[in-house]
Amino acid sequence: MEESTELLQFIRAEGLVPAIGLLGLAWLVAGGVSRAFTNLSERFVDRRLALQQAKSILRLLVFVLGFAAAAASLFRLSSEAILALSGTIAVAIGFAFRDLLASIIAGVIIL
Repeated sequence: MEESTELLQFIRAEGLVPAIGLLGLAWLVAGGVSRAFTNLSERFVDRRLALQQAKSILRLLVFVLGFAAAAASLFRLSSEAILALSGTIAVAIGFAFRDLLASIIAGVIIL
């Protein structure tokens, strides 16, 4: 029971409504980006693949930024906690890219 109260000290109750609003805004912006790039890919057929890839990357970027902004408004974190969290995320991304690079190299070797 004591652990749950320690965890609740990091949550700001007044940041809940802005966090939900930021997530909703990110969802709306991502939908707008998706519709805009779909319309552009129908208009410029020769660039369709590049536009679809750009759409996916921009949607991911909008969602990541929206989630980060919502988390910043909802949680009360010290600079040490932010540093530890960013280090953890960096290690996870590093392992993911290592696996991706190993798969690409294996595919090139097979060719």
